Amino acid sequence: MGAGPIASVGRPAKFDRSQVQQAALQIVDMYGADALTMRAVANALGTGAMTLYHHVKDRDDLETLVADAVFADVDLPRPAEDWTVCVEGMSLALWRALRAHPNTIHFVSSHRGKSPAALDVAEQLLRALEHSGAPAETLVVAFRAILAVIIGGVEAEPRRLGETDFSKEFAALTGQDGGSRPRLAALTSAAAEMTPEVIFIGMVRKVINGLSSA
Repeated sequence: MGAGPIASVGRPAKFDRSQVQQAALQIVDMYGADALTMRAVANALGTGAMTLYHHVKDRDDLETLVADAVFADVDLPRPAEDWTVCVEGMSLALWRALRAHPNTIHFVSSHRGKSPAALDVAEQLLRALEHSGAPAETLVVAFRAILAVIIGGVEAEPRRLGETDFSKEFAALTGQDGGSRPRLAALTSAAAEMTPEVIFIGMVRKVINGLSSA
């Protein structure tokens, strides 16, 4: 679906890079990743696509801006004395920020290394992980595992943005009526009693426990 003008952005005669960023994020939130184009953002800002190149170099730069906006929205908790509490809190804050913008997952995954805000968040998460006392090789695995849990956790939700009932989508496929897939049916039934946040925290704690015993 094509992206039209974003009413909340308005049509200023002049704009800056931060306004380009917000217009791009709103387009992705409303219409999906495929709708993000230079022309769509220019239209949202009430200007021409060529004018946009004064603020962003190319489509890749625009995608990085979207990723940076998501990471800039991460509300990291204050450092805690217990490193496990700190890592859990940071992971939850990252998950919440990404879950608020699920259409940005591709950009977050592919552009986080070019996003200043993402690098700042990663630095703080690594600082917390270092307090585990684990060697560098183990920290690499733990850091990658937590990122995978955060990104994969959002992607794996059958429904996004707060919906918690997993069972309806899978009832016919899991064989709840005929028992053809009893294990998957049981798992789906158990998941229906859990919130996405409970499931996510459980996954993060598995990583933390593994790091504690390394």
